[in-house]
Amino acid sequence: MMMDKIQRAILENQVILAEALWMLLHSQGISSDATLQNVSARIKATRKLLEEHSEENP
Repeated sequence: MMMDKIQRAILENQVILAEALWMLLHSQGISSDATLQNVSARIKATRKLLEEHSEENP
């Protein structure tokens, strides 16, 4: 049970950090569209993992 809470916290933090990175890259205007798309894809994948984790461990 404790490990589930830790894994969920890690996934939540990954989303927060990825969103912050996306905003930073976007605001700097120095990143390519491919970089932003890659970060966006990682955010979506992590959110999906978080949803699956939530369904498995309510």
